[in-house]
Amino acid sequence: MISVPTGRASLRSARGAVFQREGIRIVDKDRVKGTVKQVKGTVKAQVGKLTGNESLEVEGTVERVEGAVQKAFGKVKDALRGR
Repeated sequence: MISVPTGRASLRSARGAVFQREGIRIVDKDRVKGTVKQVKGTVKAQVGKLTGNESLEVEGTVERVEGAVQKAFGKVKDALRGR
């Protein structure tokens, strides 16, 4: 989970939920995992491009898109929870 500063001081307990306490907001785990997957995919695709490895480039692009979808899913979950 990633902490993001906020001005609120509330706490909600649920699996993968956003917790706000003392000005810290923790975002949904799917958003974090999606972002990590996007970065890994981008790096993998660039390495594939630089080395001329089309298979690695495609694999990285697919991983990046999967990460974007997962991140969007996390945003929807946060929106449904009212955050």
